[in-house]
Amino acid sequence: MTIQQRETGNRPYWEPSRVGFYEVYYLIWKDLQDRHIGWVRHIVHTSTQGVATASVWGAYLDMDDSSRNIAIQQGFPIQEVRNTAEPFRSGIGTSAMSQGAAVGEVSGGGHTLAWDVRFGDPGALVNHIPVHWGPFPRTKFISPFCGGKLSGNFWIDNQVISVSDAPAVQSHFWGTKIVAAWVGGHCSSFEEDPDFVFDGVWAEEHIGGLTLKPITCLCFHWEGRTYSCNNLVQSLFTNKSQ
Repeated sequence: MTIQQRETGNRPYWEPSRVGFYEVYYLIWKDLQDRHIGWVRHIVHTSTQGVATASVWGAYLDMDDSSRNIAIQQGFPIQEVRNTAEPFRSGIGTSAMSQGAAVGEVSGGGHTLAWDVRFGDPGALVNHIPVHWGPFPRTKFISPFCGGKLSGNFWIDNQVISVSDAPAVQSHFWGTKIVAAWVGGHCSSFEEDPDFVFDGVWAEEHIGGLTLKPITCLCFHWEGRTYSCNNLVQSLFTNKSQ
């Protein structure tokens, strides 16, 4: 997988003048050593009335003590959005995601979360919705860094937490309208096989008052190969589970 292919997967599509459009980048890692989960999210959106908003989300989840969990959403003026395609960069305020890396911070509720992390092993590129153009589906989804290993530092107020080779995923989705309902699932920390990766998304779409058949896109990375179950027939009819 080349750097160019991953940059294409992360290419920004949002522009302030593009009304009725949104774009999201997110990064999630699971640190098995320190038993925590880190989550970073960038969102830009322009409503159909032309009102543009931007925000950065950060979260820390303690797998053993939920009382330590912190989640912060901080809004920024739209003038503080700085996106580029080559090289890829999603910048909002002082936070930025680039190819295989993220740095930034958010404050709120008396707390500050900050991060400076990057992928050592990039993992696989998973293209859940292969079609990146056209009106359907109204949300497109791709994971340019799926099941890789991430390292760096994460701060809760003044406490630093080191992250070392944590299983992680960085994904990108965008479109003219969020789907009516969706569920995403990712795991790259199976006890039986730490190199096995699962990534999947289920989405339900409503158009003109009608509920369309749900789309289920699944991906498995096993023994060095990626298996994508995401062509139209599979996604609509055969990718089923309870």
